Amino acid sequence: MQGGGGPGAAPATIRPYFEALLLLLLASGFLTLAATGRLGWVWIGLGAGAMLLRGGLLARGVRPQVPARWLNLATLLYILFFAADLLLLGSSFIAASVHLVIFVAIFKLFSAERSRDYLYLCVLAFLEVLAATTLTVAAGFLIFFALFLLLLVATFVAYEMMRGEQAGGERARVGQHFSTRRVRRGLAGISLAMALAIGILGASLFFLLPRLSFQYWNPLMAHNAISGFSNEVALGEVRNLQQSDQVVMHIRLLGPRADSAAELASARSILWRGRALNRFQGDRWLDTARPFVASTSFGRLSFPARQYPGKPVQLMQYRVMMEPLGTGVLFLAPGVRAVLSPLKYLVVDSGQTIAPMSLNLDTGTGGLAYTAISDLGRPPAAVLRRAGRRYPARIRRRYLQLPPALDPQIPSLARRITARGPADAWDRIQALRHYLRSHYRYTLRGLPAGRDPLANFLFSSRAGDCEYFASALAILGRTLGIPTRVVTGFATGPYNRLSQEFLIRGRDAHAWVEAYFPQPSRFAANPGLWIPLDATPPSSAPAFTGAWGRMQLLLDAAQTFWQDWIINYDFSHQVRLALQLRHQWSSRREVLFGSLRNWAGAWRRRLAAWWRHPSRGRSLHLLWLPGWLALALALGYAVHLFRRRYPVRGGGARPAWERRQATAYYRRLQTLLRRAGYARTPALTASELAGLVRGARLQPAVTGFVHDYEAVRFGHDPSRLAALPRQLHEIHRLLRNPARV
Repeated sequence: MQGGGGPGAAPATIRPYFEALLLLLLASGFLTLAATGRLGWVWIGLGAGAMLLRGGLLARGVRPQVPARWLNLATLLYILFFAADLLLLGSSFIAASVHLVIFVAIFKLFSAERSRDYLYLCVLAFLEVLAATTLTVAAGFLIFFALFLLLLVATFVAYEMMRGEQAGGERARVGQHFSTRRVRRGLAGISLAMALAIGILGASLFFLLPRLSFQYWNPLMAHNAISGFSNEVALGEVRNLQQSDQVVMHIRLLGPRADSAAELASARSILWRGRALNRFQGDRWLDTARPFVASTSFGRLSFPARQYPGKPVQLMQYRVMMEPLGTGVLFLAPGVRAVLSPLKYLVVDSGQTIAPMSLNLDTGTGGLAYTAISDLGRPPAAVLRRAGRRYPARIRRRYLQLPPALDPQIPSLARRITARGPADAWDRIQALRHYLRSHYRYTLRGLPAGRDPLANFLFSSRAGDCEYFASALAILGRTLGIPTRVVTGFATGPYNRLSQEFLIRGRDAHAWVEAYFPQPSRFAANPGLWIPLDATPPSSAPAFTGAWGRMQLLLDAAQTFWQDWIINYDFSHQVRLALQLRHQWSSRREVLFGSLRNWAGAWRRRLAAWWRHPSRGRSLHLLWLPGWLALALALGYAVHLFRRRYPVRGGGARPAWERRQATAYYRRLQTLLRRAGYARTPALTASELAGLVRGARLQPAVTGFVHDYEAVRFGHDPSRLAALPRQLHEIHRLLRNPARV
């Protein structure tokens, strides 16, 4: 097949439509790849410009022809660029391969001449979509993939029609019977129906086939990794994350009262702790706690309950669905009692930091999802005031550490703030917290720097982000002999009622302090409690209000469904879905059968009451029933006779059916004649077969049947079809009685 516009070109009915569909198919693959956000602006501009240029040439009816020597030279140059892109420009192998696919697609787009060139373009479009699947787990991919599937089906259908049109030279017949618009409209309808059928079948197989959740390689982790949750965090490092609207995780409360107002209000004040930091070096915090590997029991890891006088038990069960961001820690509510995850091993340290092992390979491309139970109970302030200062040696050694070059103004400030208050640790730490929240300002711009950023924050700028407030509270408390540590994590974000989940974004990243309070009793064997304290003044975070805010929540709900039921869909989801379907079917079956039983009982009671009622017309009513039944049977038989006598009625599909029916009758005639000794050879026509028959009555009957058969089969006269079965019956009767032939 030649691709130019010369004498051997394809007819113009399907060819322009096919070329437009092929260009749209390639553009949809490119858009799917660009929507991942992993393609540089240079490549986006290059690909978009090439698509627009080719579309403009197609609209003008111009098919460009690139000389072969140009293609060979460009291919040689790009081989050198591929090596430079991979080694010198710092691109990964995936990124360099994607750039190669785009380059080949652009040059093939301007040099396609033969059938295999068009096939190459379809394969390149598929490779673009395939590359996008490894670079994104966003719900928007479904929209682009649906568009690609529709265009792919339409392109292949148009390609086959174009080949048939070329091979048969059918342009005149197509132009005679159908207009170009009608052909393209029909092609679009067929393509849409086939794409829907493929989508429905694919979705059914996706949800029904057994699935396992294993992840051996996840390129999203390296790209989307966020900072601020490693074992070393510098002051101001979390600021970059706090300026981002990137979704970090979704949290869903579980249990029968999960959607109650009290539970939601309690969850809104939770600080989701990630990593605890214990050593301060003047400008950064370190986590020096020695971790150990804990083996889970079928994914469950339990922790002992913290016993403390006056502490109530307030259990909360929740599910955390992390985005594939590579944070390296699990974010949990304080007082964790149990964690249930798909991980075989977890890393735990004395600071209650819980993290997956770096060698775990089954976290999934959609991010890790895990369930946890936490005890949010907190003893009253009166009990904490009686805690005293009997700290264990390990607590003093690790959580009272101060940097060697601590500014002497900091201890003086701590003593001045707490000079007029009570001497217990609880009231002192609360006084420090209140002072910081009321005398300092929260900001993400112009954060304190220099050799001593903490002193700069407390005595010069008096403005900073949450890390400065948490560091100030922790160090001020330590100068007064109160064990403290800094915890990084997230505050609770807005609640999405559509997905019934809390939305945690990058701007919700937070840092706060946990202070240690020992057991009030000297002889208590249980360790003390770490109480979270937040010294950061409240800031006005943008809320999801207005039409745009509601749209964002709707998109987030769609993204949550995509992550939960598509990306992370595995055998556990299949079991849950099967149980839900069985429960819904059982409840609806009971409702349906109950309604039918009630309806049948009502009619049974109504008939019984009618039978017992002394009415003179009861016998007349009983006679009506068989009368109506006889009338229905008579009407049905009349319709049957009418359809046998006049079978040609209805739409355009009837003539083809009548020709097939006439052919079936003719085959039955051949069988009857073969049994009587009149075998038909392949060279004989129907009329010649009738001429072989002998008999005064048989020969006219066969000749009449053949005339009517040919009128229906070749003369397009369907009115003669009704006579064929009667004639066939008469021929069969004559052959059964040779004396009458």
